[in-house]
Amino acid sequence: MSQLFGPRRRNRRIRNALLVIGLPALILITYFGFIKDSGSSTTSEESAEAVSAEPTAEVIDEVELVDNSPEGILTRDYKWMVQSEDTRQLQELLEIGADGWYGEGTRTAHLLALEAAGLPNTGVPSIPTGCEIIIGGQLCGITALEDADVALQALEAGLGDADELPDFSDENSWGRSDASGEPVIQVSWGALYVEFGNCYSPFRQCFKRWGVDNSYFAIRGWDKKFPGLVKLPESLLVDWDPNDETVAPLVTTVNISGGPLLMPERWAFEDNIATSMLYDEANDRYVFKTNLYQVIFTELTGNPPGSSEKELKWEFYGCSETDWCER
Repeated sequence: MSQLFGPRRRNRRIRNALLVIGLPALILITYFGFIKDSGSSTTSEESAEAVSAEPTAEVIDEVELVDNSPEGILTRDYKWMVQSEDTRQLQELLEIGADGWYGEGTRTAHLLALEAAGLPNTGVPSIPTGCEIIIGGQLCGITALEDADVALQALEAGLGDADELPDFSDENSWGRSDASGEPVIQVSWGALYVEFGNCYSPFRQCFKRWGVDNSYFAIRGWDKKFPGLVKLPESLLVDWDPNDETVAPLVTTVNISGGPLLMPERWAFEDNIATSMLYDEANDRYVFKTNLYQVIFTELTGNPPGSSEKELKWEFYGCSETDWCER
């Protein structure tokens, strides 16, 4: 040790010099090393945050904006005879009765507005096609007591294929009876049905009568498809009391307008005919009668059983035969 550093005094001076020079150097090295490590750590954290933030930016859900401008309302897709808030907005824009039902009046005004604005009519629903379905009138030109084969051919030509064609020679096909108790065969085209029966002979079947029977559900709409546009003829109101059989029905001079007046809700139908339906207490239903047709409305709940879905059941048929109208 003495040879390396010389005498003790000189060794102390050298040791002090080393401490003066080395200690600050050590402090500087430690300080800058800490700064470097701290900077690297911060950079790494920032990089990790940036990486984790990138997927978040990519998965942001796009919010679909509803176009409530006049053009947006006019060009929406609409459904025939379905009530909706979209249709209500359209009717308010067209300045017509805003009941939310898209029928013939709304369709006519809608097409005129689209044409005036130079917009496409792709969202306008089509009117059901087929031969004229006028309650109380002739159906597809068929007259009463027409041979079944001839009548079926005319009906399928005007309405399309029937839901199912029965075998008139099969006794099981004659399971139904009309109001007079005579056996009949029923053939349906969706909501429209036609009854055939024996005409003066068990070997000759002919056209008897027809009507419309359908139910409307708030969630799924009409239960059966209409094979064409159902219309009511212009007719005279019948004054009567469904709860008092002693009062004879009286044909009045009150005119009931014709046209496609069928609406799912009873109040909407009453607005169209400008008359209130009469409540039949014994059968828990509403009835409306003119000199040409009768309408029966029944409101049911729990269909299917256990559910609370409301069913609005409608029956329309002509009154050309007394037994047919009074059932």
